[in-house]
Amino acid sequence: MKIKVTEIISPKQGMKQDTLKGIIIEGKPKLTAVYELVEYKHQTNQQRKLFNPLARLYYNSGVFSYPAANWMELRDQIKLYLGAGYDCYTYADKKYRVITVKKIEDIPQYVLKDFIGGNRERIDEHLKSMADYTRNEMITVCDSLIREMLLNEVNIGRQAKKFNEILDEIGFKE
Repeated sequence: MKIKVTEIISPKQGMKQDTLKGIIIEGKPKLTAVYELVEYKHQTNQQRKLFNPLARLYYNSGVFSYPAANWMELRDQIKLYLGAGYDCYTYADKKYRVITVKKIEDIPQYVLKDFIGGNRERIDEHLKSMADYTRNEMITVCDSLIREMLLNEVNIGRQAKKFNEILDEIGFKE
């Protein structure tokens, strides 16, 4: 069930707890049932359906400045530079075991030196999956992508009609 809290009412004299006023977005609450409310941090269906079409439209416009041979490569470049970036790194240690770390600082210096020296196979960088983006991360990457597309004048180029339709559909305002 999803509920949007619209008002928190302080307790009246004799009561111990605050009362909530809200809007039921999804589901049906039961009268006397107890619910645990947690802040909704997951991305929405609308956000998930927005990113890939924007990346594909940006690629088709031809005005992007990232090195990309297809729209999937462009999508990865956008995730790296405008999105959440790398989620984790894997490297092989001296015993050829593959080790996964969250931060690049956790990779030993001898592995980093080998990587910088030209052994590009030594470290694998893994971009954060769009499925794992939080609601705020999706807002940030989509908003940043739209603003970059506007800066590169996608809204007046050959993809303008589709791009402007998307902006109208989501109600984008500068």
